Amino acid sequence: MRSDIVPGRAFPDYELPDHTGTLRRLSELQGDDPPKRPLRKVQRPR
Repeated sequence: MRSDIVPGRAFPDYELPDHTGTLRRLSELQGDDPPKRPLRKVQRPR
């Protein structure tokens, strides 16, 4: 797991291209609507 993606912290504000190639920040697309499911640690079977 990356050090900047951990349970309880805000998700990094990535900038990715949209379908036209214009760079968009995730926060720009999300607006004032917070994510419905926060990140949580998942235990994987061994």
